[in-house]
Amino acid sequence: MKKSIFITITLLLVSIFAHAQWTNTTPNINNTNTGSVTIGSATPYTINASAALFPSAMPKLEVVTGIGGTTPFADLITIRRPGATADVVSRQLGMIFKLSSESSTTEADKMGGLLFESANAYANSPTMSLVTANVRRLTIDQNGKIGIGTTTPTHQFHLSNSGASADFGFESFNSSTVQGSRLYFGRSRGMSTSALAVQNGDYIGFLDFFGHDGTTAQRSGQLILQVDGTPSSGIVPGAFVFTTANANGINAERMRISSAGNVGIGTMTPVSTFQVNNTVSKFSVGNAGGADLGYGTSYIGFNAARIGTGSTPSNWTIDGDGYHNGGSVIYTDVAGTVYITPIVSTGATTQTLADADIKSKAALRVSGTGNVGIGTTDYGAWTLNNSSYKLAVGGSMIATAVTVKLVANWPDYVFKKDYTLPSLTDVKTYIDQNQHLPEIPSAQQIEKDGVNLGEMNKLLLKKVEELTLYLIEKDKKEKEQEERINKLEKAMQTLAKGTN
Repeated sequence: MKKSIFITITLLLVSIFAHAQWTNTTPNINNTNTGSVTIGSATPYTINASAALFPSAMPKLEVVTGIGGTTPFADLITIRRPGATADVVSRQLGMIFKLSSESSTTEADKMGGLLFESANAYANSPTMSLVTANVRRLTIDQNGKIGIGTTTPTHQFHLSNSGASADFGFESFNSSTVQGSRLYFGRSRGMSTSALAVQNGDYIGFLDFFGHDGTTAQRSGQLILQVDGTPSSGIVPGAFVFTTANANGINAERMRISSAGNVGIGTMTPVSTFQVNNTVSKFSVGNAGGADLGYGTSYIGFNAARIGTGSTPSNWTIDGDGYHNGGSVIYTDVAGTVYITPIVSTGATTQTLADADIKSKAALRVSGTGNVGIGTTDYGAWTLNNSSYKLAVGGSMIATAVTVKLVANWPDYVFKKDYTLPSLTDVKTYIDQNQHLPEIPSAQQIEKDGVNLGEMNKLLLKKVEELTLYLIEKDKKEKEQEERINKLEKAMQTLAKGTN
């Protein structure tokens, strides 16, 4: 800023003394009579020959304010237009450079310099602008805000491209409600003086990241803000897009956060809260709210994504690969039940299912109490949460082995000597009265409560052991009877021989 003021004053002084010729009679103002004027020195200073700018040049005007020393100093050069009235008029002070003397309109863009101006009363709140090609390029307003491409900066640093109706800024805040810093990206259609609404798909701002490949700079990635939907009054929906360059140098989208808050990796159209990839390889996580899902909380989908994030009924999309369109869903409800739903392929193209379909197709449920249901599609009939059974199977079951572990009372006690074996007469009497064996559940009881396999095996084993004792007792009696018969036969044979 000081250099600009100094140059301005210098040029003004040049214009004042441009036509004057005098001899070096005073050390305060000296004219070489060859086009150089020095103030404060007898001879002008020549620029060093090795200087990057103006090497070996002798300045046309030079102001020397002092020579060396360690005493603090404050030098001032002022260009002032007197006036103290409160009128509101356009006021300008400027220092202009022009590279040619032509006055035609085609030469207007050769003008540049420094401009100090205000249109307020007493010329208060002035701005200062740097001018090139007769256009204000950089402006510092009365509050210290810097604008490039705009004379009315709205941020501490404001960069505007009026032709593209785009601007960029950054600023800091320090107040009781807002603190910190921000970057600002703005975009409209049309011109800045007649802005038009942006449209779906328009890009609002970019952050570009470049790396040098040894020859030139190459883009390695971007962060983009894109309009994501149709703008309306007070609303411009936006999506963040993240891109990276792969090993082939191709910069492509890798992740997106949509205006609905859905995050997609490998997909530009995420329909769930979090979705990785698209088509049959997609993996999704989202909201499973709604009565049709048992008031679910959240879900994980494998080639299955729920369209929508609210609690209202929604549809699910399961993509096809040209041959199959199956997948699966795991979700939970607010009662703590976990549902696992395999989705059988129905064809080659995308299939759509409702919330109620996902729930009704659940093949396995784990209740909040730890009870497991397999094929228990009618949840209300099985009441897993309140069931006394840890496993419920709605259908047939097959296994290579099943082990039932009982705690106690395995019926080996039947073979102990102190066990009282019921008489067959008593058993027959019980059967005649009840139409089933003692201790064995009746048909009506089985129909009502089912069969406890462990308990039933224990009871059946007890009956087998009792039956074994009956057979042993019967066999003993039969042997005793056979011995008596044999003795009678021998006695009769002896008697027969004696008679003869």
